[in-house]
Amino acid sequence: MADNGTPIEERVEEIAEDVRARVDQAAEQARADLADVQAQMRELRRDLVNRALLAKDKVVEELQRAADRIRREVEGVEDPRAKQRADELAAELERTAAYLEDHTFEDISKEVTQAAQANVWQSLGIAFLLGLVLGLLIGGMRRR
Repeated sequence: MADNGTPIEERVEEIAEDVRARVDQAAEQARADLADVQAQMRELRRDLVNRALLAKDKVVEELQRAADRIRREVEGVEDPRAKQRADELAAELERTAAYLEDHTFEDISKEVTQAAQANVWQSLGIAFLLGLVLGLLIGGMRRR
């Protein structure tokens, strides 16, 4: 018998029942916490996707503005080669903007992966130049 007058088997059963109840309660709380975390993760993912889409839209706008600026800058220039090169550069910026508008991040990712695997050194150079251009564009947006 236990000290309080109840048989040991009953006391062990009470303790076991109490432990089971606490474990069930902890498991239920863990499930509720997991559901909360999953909901927060879904919300965070939506927010990140929306921010990425907004950033992509801003890059498209900046590319289009840069193309317009390049064309305006060479309007008074008399050198036909300079005008032609400026027009080619502006057209390339506009093609890039159109590409970004027309393709999802998944499309872009697949194409970049395929191109990078085809020519690693060229891909590194392009990535460097793209990062440089985007850094200049974004840095210019911050100064405004």
